[in-house]
Amino acid sequence: MTLSVVQAGALAVEGAARQAARVYVQAPTEQVAARRAALAVQFALADYGLNADEATVRVTCSGGGEGCLTREAAVTVTVGLNIVLPLVPDVLSLKSAASIPLRGSATQIVSRFRDVPRLQESRRLQESPRLQETPRLQETPRLQETPRLQETPRLQETQ
Repeated sequence: MTLSVVQAGALAVEGAARQAARVYVQAPTEQVAARRAALAVQFALADYGLNADEATVRVTCSGGGEGCLTREAAVTVTVGLNIVLPLVPDVLSLKSAASIPLRGSATQIVSRFRDVPRLQESRRLQESPRLQETPRLQETPRLQETPRLQETPRLQETQ
């Protein structure tokens, strides 16, 4: 039972770190990225029945000159959580001493196309000529069912 609890905790912190890193690099601003990463950790740990309030989340960046969300910056999210071992009595506060610290980290690279200007949909439609609707193809007539072949009479067996 203890092994399964520890394994679930390890999967939880690894999954939480991976999801938090993914949403972080896709966010439009650093503030939004931090909120989305916190929510990703909360949801990932909740999937395993763990309390996200007890987790620690650390975001580090490398390669970015002006912050974490610059092109081709590496964003690393580390999630830490102490997993309490099952069936340990809460006598003399042993639960906190009978826990295993787990850490999971994941790194994602910010897209190199992050700051590439995008054409807005309305602008693109105004600049391009309107496409004429192509006429629909007429349905082809269905093939008539071919008559079934009649069975050929069997040859009589010779004795």
